[in-house]
Amino acid sequence: ADKPRHLAARCERGQVAKLDSKRSKRRAEGGVVAVAKAGCEPKRFVREDHPSQVLFEEEYVCVCWSGNSAVGDTLSLEQFLQLGHVVSRPGKQRPPTIDAWFFERFGHARRIEVVATTFTGVPHMLVGTNRLSVMHKRLAVLFSEPLSLRILPVPIEMPRLVEMMQWHKYRDRDPGRIWMTQVLTAAAG
Repeated sequence: ADKPRHLAARCERGQVAKLDSKRSKRRAEGGVVAVAKAGCEPKRFVREDHPSQVLFEEEYVCVCWSGNSAVGDTLSLEQFLQLGHVVSRPGKQRPPTIDAWFFERFGHARRIEVVATTFTGVPHMLVGTNRLSVMHKRLAVLFSEPLSLRILPVPIEMPRLVEMMQWHKYRDRDPGRIWMTQVLTAAAG
């Protein structure tokens, strides 16, 4: 089934919802999440005192342009660290992305040459270059064919991305919240 069209069809029928992950943590804390509003965040940002649900799990992959002459069929850690990288930093107030956090925590410094303000901007900035990027596999697969990108394993073991949906405990039985959870779960499935 074409899940994005399914979501779009519901929105066309007036079943509209707003998602705002930037303020989801503060909203959950204050209990002001409105009907059919929810927040989606990686698991490490989820509060334990409010209900949550796994939306999807995803592995990270390394992505490069198919014409990247610096990368062969495989990628060593040494190559990975020597080549320039495109990264995403969505907003000044946001905590580091999981890949940035991981590499900083374990002492691997990447050569960051380009910074995109959105995750979907990253694949476009790889085209025509010898740069690399680390992104979750769904995003890589989405852009691999139209942008002629190659997907390779990351040359170091990384934790999986676990994307969560969370809501305030007072909204646990809210019909709008239940509907939104069902729509997002179906779309992510």
